[in-house]
Amino acid sequence: MKPDGRRIALGLGAVVLALAMGAQPAFAETVIHENGTIGYYQVKDHAGANCLYDHVTYNLDKISVRAPTVVHGHYSSKTWVGWEFKILRSTDFGSTFHTYYTSSVQKAKANVSLPASGFTRMTWNAPTNPTGFFLVRVDILWYAKGSTTNVEGDALVEYDNYKLKHDSDHMNTTDWCLEDY
Repeated sequence: MKPDGRRIALGLGAVVLALAMGAQPAFAETVIHENGTIGYYQVKDHAGANCLYDHVTYNLDKISVRAPTVVHGHYSSKTWVGWEFKILRSTDFGSTFHTYYTSSVQKAKANVSLPASGFTRMTWNAPTNPTGFFLVRVDILWYAKGSTTNVEGDALVEYDNYKLKHDSDHMNTTDWCLEDY
């Protein structure tokens, strides 16, 4: 049976759509663990970590980390939630990573209906001559009722996408921040 023009057009349209969807960058983050009592949360990996490079030496200067976009509390009453980030470093070309730096914690109150507000981007300043590959993990924290120190749950999320920026030049990568641009 000879295919008509509509079938050919539909078939070609499906192929073009599949190719277009396949060509899009995959923006995802990896959940390392979720422990204890946690609420709903979201992080935005594609805008999460910016690797900024010195304009003269091209060495990694700092990593700017975006706060989680949404963090709800676990209870109907407002309780404390927070977030921090960890910089992990590999000196064996990405085979193993170890925690190199842990930021301070930003805290705010939230409940199941209203997310925390006021979380802001934080920055890690690299040493003068950094070596290795660097990953970012965001640790979201849920505190027990009435406490600002007793963590009853956490979600640890690793960014899979990084934006490397040197002056006005930038590129996206799906691996990690490099020691130099």
